[in-house]
Amino acid sequence: MMSVFPHPIMILPPVVLVALCSSLVASSPLRRTLQAANQTAASPPLPPGRRDPTRLKLLQRSRVFRPADEVDAETDEMLYGDNILPYTEMEELERCDSCQEDAAALFDWSYEAGLVDNETESIFEDNLCVVSFITCVRLSEALADGGPRKGYIIDLSGDADDMEISDVPLIVQQRGWKPFVFSDVFYRLRHIICFSAYQLPMQGSLGDEIAKVTSLRAIFLSIVDGMNGPLPTTIGELPYLKGLYILLSSFSGPIPSSLTNLSRLEALVLARTDLSGPIPQDIGRLHRLRILEIWSNKRMEGPFPASVTSCRNLRRMALDETGLVGSLPVDLGTLSRLDDLRLANNSLSGELPRSLVQLRRLRVLNLSNNRFSGPLPEGLESKMNSLQYLEGLSGPLPIELGGCKSMEVLDLYNNNFSGSLEPLSNLTSLIDLFVSNNSFEGYLPLGSHSFPNLTTIEAANNRLTAMLDRPSGGPAYPNVRYLDLASNRLNTSIDLTLFPNLVEASFRNNRIPGFIGNGSMPKSLWYLSLADNLLTALPEGFRSMPNLLSLNLANNRISQWPTWGSTPPGLCKWDSLSLDIVKDDPPPDWGSLTVLDVSNNPINTDVTAFLMPLKWQRSLMELDASNCSLYGPVNCEAFTAFEVFMDQGISVTPSIWSFQMRRSFPSLVFLSLRDNRITAIDTGGVQLALDHVDFSNNSLVDVASGDWSFFDVLHARFTENPDLRYDSVDPIPIEKCQDSRHNFSEMIPRPLVPDPQGYVVRTLDNGEERFECTEFCSTFNKIEVDYTINSDALCRCLPGYEGTGANCTICPRNTYSKRDDGTRTCEQCPDDAGSDEGSAACYCRLGYEKRGDEPCEPCTEGSVGERKGGTDGSRRTWICRDCLPGVNCSVPVNYKASVVPGFFQLTVELQSDASSHATREVTTYGEGLTRLPIVMQCPVKSACQGTNETTGLNICSEGHEGFVCNRCKATFSRQTPRWPCKPCAALWQIIVVNVLFVVTTLMAIFILTALAERAASSPRAEVPSQLIKIGLYHITAVGGLAFVVFDESLENDRISSLIGSFFAWDGGVLQSYQVWECVLRRHVGERCVLYRHALWLGLPLVWLTVVPLIASAFDKVRGAFKSRRRRSSDRSTDTYLRAPQRPQPSEMARQSSLTHMALTSGRSASNALGSSH
Repeated sequence: MMSVFPHPIMILPPVVLVALCSSLVASSPLRRTLQAANQTAASPPLPPGRRDPTRLKLLQRSRVFRPADEVDAETDEMLYGDNILPYTEMEELERCDSCQEDAAALFDWSYEAGLVDNETESIFEDNLCVVSFITCVRLSEALADGGPRKGYIIDLSGDADDMEISDVPLIVQQRGWKPFVFSDVFYRLRHIICFSAYQLPMQGSLGDEIAKVTSLRAIFLSIVDGMNGPLPTTIGELPYLKGLYILLSSFSGPIPSSLTNLSRLEALVLARTDLSGPIPQDIGRLHRLRILEIWSNKRMEGPFPASVTSCRNLRRMALDETGLVGSLPVDLGTLSRLDDLRLANNSLSGELPRSLVQLRRLRVLNLSNNRFSGPLPEGLESKMNSLQYLEGLSGPLPIELGGCKSMEVLDLYNNNFSGSLEPLSNLTSLIDLFVSNNSFEGYLPLGSHSFPNLTTIEAANNRLTAMLDRPSGGPAYPNVRYLDLASNRLNTSIDLTLFPNLVEASFRNNRIPGFIGNGSMPKSLWYLSLADNLLTALPEGFRSMPNLLSLNLANNRISQWPTWGSTPPGLCKWDSLSLDIVKDDPPPDWGSLTVLDVSNNPINTDVTAFLMPLKWQRSLMELDASNCSLYGPVNCEAFTAFEVFMDQGISVTPSIWSFQMRRSFPSLVFLSLRDNRITAIDTGGVQLALDHVDFSNNSLVDVASGDWSFFDVLHARFTENPDLRYDSVDPIPIEKCQDSRHNFSEMIPRPLVPDPQGYVVRTLDNGEERFECTEFCSTFNKIEVDYTINSDALCRCLPGYEGTGANCTICPRNTYSKRDDGTRTCEQCPDDAGSDEGSAACYCRLGYEKRGDEPCEPCTEGSVGERKGGTDGSRRTWICRDCLPGVNCSVPVNYKASVVPGFFQLTVELQSDASSHATREVTTYGEGLTRLPIVMQCPVKSACQGTNETTGLNICSEGHEGFVCNRCKATFSRQTPRWPCKPCAALWQIIVVNVLFVVTTLMAIFILTALAERAASSPRAEVPSQLIKIGLYHITAVGGLAFVVFDESLENDRISSLIGSFFAWDGGVLQSYQVWECVLRRHVGERCVLYRHALWLGLPLVWLTVVPLIASAFDKVRGAFKSRRRRSSDRSTDTYLRAPQRPQPSEMARQSSLTHMALTSGRSASNALGSSH
């Protein structure tokens, strides 16, 4: 529950509850009720033998040992007392003989845990009862319950708050929070009564051997980081166990079924663990169980344990957030002793059982975040007369609630109630009313009588539209001290005279436009929040609020600011004063005001006039007027006030009053006037001692005429004032701000010193970074300003730039600037070094290197310069290394690396300048694009003649050009890529040679065709089929040769060279190479070679297809002519198309022709493959 008021419900345990009905007879709030119910007599006399009060305090801090619930007097927190091992029924023993039987095992366990060292072994052997974390006790006969009465308690509390009464927190700190160890030696203990560990690191788990420690009455493990694993399955074999507490630990697995065998168990608490599974359904076997708390175990799920109604001694049952499903048992009302029932955050459903009203002792009922349906059980107001807190219901208020006329505390916080509060109008005995976080509408309850006892009304976060629906005829709530109506829908003027004794009131986040009448305020008011409303002015009644401590008017629409206490201009310079100055409009009576917030209002007035009503407030400590449209300068009148007093010994007449000037705002520590239009600050020499002042985002041009010493502040902010300047910043030579503490600690005022270690690069609007700026040192105080206030003192150029402050230009080539030497000017690089534009240092020129702090030295013969880091401005970017293959290192290599013949250096084309499109050829190494010269061997070694000594560019032999000089120039050609380029022959020679090749090829084909025809022996060997076979053989041969050349050339160039040479000669195959390189290149460009190879593959197929078909047609015509002459012959007319049984001469000639064409195709393939290399 969020509230600005002291809330009685805050004394309850963790889950916040809501009160519904109470017929308490005693006229006291809930806290007093609980105290009365649980109050015991003053601490009883210590039992005989009680000797150590610190041990008693340690026991009193645990719920295991407290005999009853109680309220902490300091924190108002409810402290559970479970009465498991009440300290009132235990006697502390100085010595315990039976306990000494465990001395050896107890020391071993403590030593292995890390609690003691070897030197303490004798202490355990002598008397273990003196060990700080061990308390020896004798139980009363009733508490022993048939078991041994003597034993000891191990109480390990790592809480730092227990440091005065326990040594364990100190041990934890000394170990650096290293976990203690829970070892198996623990199971050898036979006289331990209780093991308690709270808020400390301890690794280990509880094993099944725990059953051997039969003397255990209680186990308490809370916030023990490192203890994990399942609960032991033998836990049910501890015969005297009364309390089992596992809280905020990592124990996992299901709850052991044997746990329900603990016949003496009175308290079972399993909270915020990793346990899983359901609650045991036979938990009703624990007939002595008084406290059942299994909550916030998010891995648990299962039905509500119906057998729990057999635990008739249950007083408190909390099963929140445990995955419960189903409905509540119909006999839940048989738990007649139950006074606290919490079932929140589950998935329970169905109607509430009617027997619920039989729980006459029930005070707390939390059913929130479930799926219950149906009405409340009948008899709520008559039978459950102890019920005070209810949470988890919705809908309108039950009509029966109006019958609880003796109710004193009603808490309906955080429900889904709706409708009107009218049913509460008859509850005139109410003391505290809490109805926040609901959906109530309308008005506050107002019956025929006032509420004389009501002191607290909390109705925030509802839908109320007004405080009352009708005139009250007087104070309706005469004793209400705390009123919270924040976050409602109040939309009418309010009247606080209804609450004459009001102390704290919150109306924030409503729609209140103003106040009824003159807005008179209760004189008792301390706190008033009207933020986030629609107020336009301060009513006249605000003038008198003598006890008000805090006033919040932020986020309204205040545009009319009062002139109370205004003084004429120039007051700070007057020599004489009179009462006439302010008698017509005296200052407001806000003598106790400490906090005022009027931010985010359109006040729109002169800032000095705004401060007039406030400058008289001697107690004002915090003032926030951000974003109020304040303008103009803050004149000295705003910081000047006066005191009026009467001279002693003179009669009281108006003429003998004396005046004394004083500083305004004497108690002010926080002042925020940011986001306004303030132009200047003039304190008139008054020094302001503030913790925090904020004038950021204004229009300041002057502050105290340049004398900033008036701001004796811890933190001042003047950023976002672009026209503000301050010239009195002297660059003081210090290495770090801490140095100023020794140098200027005695200086008053202390100088503003730039922080030498606080420089941050500034980015201009265009994204460029030229300078960096710092702030003032915050050794004594922190002054935040923009660098524009004095850029010369707060800024400096970045390395690679020169200038003063923020006015920086880039250093040209062969110059540099760096921080060590200052960046005001760019220095020239030495002759042996250079730099790029904007460099922070020079680098050694290529062919030089820097060794240590020595100047750049040239590389020796046989070495080449290597660029290690690019041109980043470092003089260490070049080093010398051994010469590379192909580089001529007979002299030290400078920017122009020289290569030997047969090698080629990589070059690129770069634009000459930005204004033209002309390009220039440069080497990548000389231009600084690569770390080393990129050199490669030329395919035709004779084509590469080294590099030009003047330009450093490659030299190709005659007829060669391009990359690795592997392209023939115009008028040059070659047979294969591995052959050098030769001049083209005359055009007539090229034509004659190629005509002869064509004629020769045709003659060869005709001859081979004739021979093939004669060689044909099969009548089915037709000419087309033979031609297809020859074509396939040709393509297969070409593909095979291409594969061999490609595959073998990856590892050895010899095979490809042999094959290329064998299938290539000057004349070429079918046509001369020069036809393409020398004749067609000028027309088709570089693609001429590509066309040649494509034609080389296709032309043989044309020869093998077209020419034989022409010859075959000729033979057919000739055969037809012969058939006419041999009419008597019965030979088929298609003799030529079918091969005879016996080879004929014509068939043989045809086969021979086809064979010759296959050979011709093979040679052409070799020629093409050699050219493609």
